[in-house]
Amino acid sequence: MYTITEHKAISLAAKRCRSALDLVKLLNAIGRLNAANSESEYVELSLKQLVYCLHNADMEYRYFEIPKKSGSTRSIHAPKRGLKRIQHLISELLQALFEPDESVHGFVRERSIVSNAKEHVGALYVLNVDLKDFFPTITQGRVKAVLQLAPFDFPEEGAKLIAGLCSFAGVLPQGSPASPVLTNIVCQRLDRRMNLFALARGCVYTRYADDMTLSSDERVFDGKFFLKLERIVSEEGFRFNIKKTRLLDKSTRQEVTGLVVNEKVNVPREFVNQIRAMLHNWETKGLDFCQDKLEVLKGHPAETADFARVLEGKLMFLRMVRGDEDTLVIRLTEQFNHLKNG
Repeated sequence: MYTITEHKAISLAAKRCRSALDLVKLLNAIGRLNAANSESEYVELSLKQLVYCLHNADMEYRYFEIPKKSGSTRSIHAPKRGLKRIQHLISELLQALFEPDESVHGFVRERSIVSNAKEHVGALYVLNVDLKDFFPTITQGRVKAVLQLAPFDFPEEGAKLIAGLCSFAGVLPQGSPASPVLTNIVCQRLDRRMNLFALARGCVYTRYADDMTLSSDERVFDGKFFLKLERIVSEEGFRFNIKKTRLLDKSTRQEVTGLVVNEKVNVPREFVNQIRAMLHNWETKGLDFCQDKLEVLKGHPAETADFARVLEGKLMFLRMVRGDEDTLVIRLTEQFNHLKNG
């Protein structure tokens, strides 16, 4: 994305970032580079805007909840427009300086839950481990500390400014555009240790956000394995979510980040059945009936959800997993287009 010369200039400016003015200049430089690459116009960020958001950070968020599959809810703190723009620029800055490990698939360009799942296809044993309270575990202090290390080397003052602009109530908020890259940055040492641990035991390790997966064709997942695994996770400042820890063998449906990996990467059968049922109801009972029956997510900022768009989103996800040339994807997409176009 950036030339070698541009990358060197960004890196040098980061190492000299000791004030709010320095940070504004650096973020504007990133903004102008990105605008030039996309042939769009860039509006300069002012020092006054950044200082205001820094001093009023905790008041610059909207709070809402979204439901989880477990039936509980996930708390979201979404930054308001001004702070969101600053966090977007910080995210772009950090991504320009940071290259995640190959085992990391969450919040990384050109990687996804599909690339994450592919690493474990066909394994005899698949272990899924969930990190408990992932975002709230990452404190403002941890962010400040890691930004002073390579490859960033921010001075303490610059690291403190970024950590303050990207934190809510002293932790990383789930809903900030800067939180994803910051979680990967904080988890660098965890990923390195997990890779060495997995390699020594003949396992494959990947992580997608708070979902860690290890797979192997050998029976390595014994008591000693789990004790060592728990020690690494604990020493890196995280905790297991025991309820979501699952060891799956070949005789069961093996899933990684919600995708089936027994023989190839695929969606669960229930997901396809849901799409078929939605298409059938639209065809036999009409769009108005389907819209009336569509459950609106509690706590979602939007007041309504559009049935056709929800269904189209599911089809897009199916296409992402199974590919454009898949016969099932083609057939269901044709049926959707026929219904949509009347």
